[in-house]
Amino acid sequence: MAEPIITFVGPPSSGKSSLIGALLVKCNAISKYALEDACADAEALGNKDRAYALLVDEELRERMDGHTHTLKFLGKLHIKDDKVVRIIDTPGLFRFLRDTHSGVCISDALIVVIRKYNGNIQPYLRFFFDLAKLYDEEILIIINTSIKESFNRIRNTELKIDYEKFLGVYEVSVSKQESIEELLDVLSEIRGKKRDLEKPFRLPILKIGGEGNIFIGVITHGSIKVYDWIALSPTYKVGRIASIEKEGGSLDRAVAGDDVGVILSGIGRQYVKVGHLIGSLREPPHIALKIKMRVVNKIHDLHEKSVFTAILHSFRTQCRIEEVRQNEAVLIFHEKVPIESYEEYPELSGIVLLKGSEIVAYGACECIIE
Repeated sequence: MAEPIITFVGPPSSGKSSLIGALLVKCNAISKYALEDACADAEALGNKDRAYALLVDEELRERMDGHTHTLKFLGKLHIKDDKVVRIIDTPGLFRFLRDTHSGVCISDALIVVIRKYNGNIQPYLRFFFDLAKLYDEEILIIINTSIKESFNRIRNTELKIDYEKFLGVYEVSVSKQESIEELLDVLSEIRGKKRDLEKPFRLPILKIGGEGNIFIGVITHGSIKVYDWIALSPTYKVGRIASIEKEGGSLDRAVAGDDVGVILSGIGRQYVKVGHLIGSLREPPHIALKIKMRVVNKIHDLHEKSVFTAILHSFRTQCRIEEVRQNEAVLIFHEKVPIESYEEYPELSGIVLLKGSEIVAYGACECIIE
């Protein structure tokens, strides 16, 4: 069984990258030389407190903006008693929501990091609690001690927490190095969800690396071997697995829960994009132009003929609403999309509707109409 995948999410300037950096240092996953370089870079940027964050945010634009822009696989964290977890960092800005949602869909647990309390954070927390339930994941909230009183107020009055996989609220201060060890104890208790190895193979493409020919993601279901035939959704191009890479080495076989990079043969690079699904040729991933969406939560009312940006697991496109009926909506997409029904593949069924960078509603694909 693969080690649990833990995805960190949080509003902009929440301090999640700093927290991850502190955890990497605490677990000796970062050399003292890398930390010294990060401290020097933070001083050069005029903010010594950002040293831990710079261990994670290495791109120039991220360092200049002070925000994470892309999904990041940060490798394994060796905690204690031979316990190992894998860490993913995600953007806080909703204009990068596709990357954030990609990380949430494939993880075993969510860590929601909050450092500041500006206005009503209840809808933000509700969004991630609902996603954790949708994808059957454990969820933990990390707060800075300075917002404890205000957070307890919304927790007790506005945010009704009723979820058996809620791990609780923990106070951590990176700047003071407080409670980092206690947080590691909590992370060591995360077991991960059971991955279905019997279902047909599915791999959502979350990133493209190498020279544009390594397709990176986490296998959500089934298993795959080198030379197996695959189908790519939504283009339905057919090819074979030329190689499977993991942690710098090659594999003959990978299973659900593994984060891998695959190289395909027989499919031109121009046909493969972030958000596409690689699946079994015998039972290929579905494509859709029209679906019925089960609405989990509406931030704003949905109206017929309204046009939205839709985030489907790791795929981004446009859609319009054909029909709204209580907690269901029929969506028509502007192009063929890769999506699965919630009953068959929950992690690949999620839908978030956006207007600009504002979340309007979210839910899951109940069924594919055409």
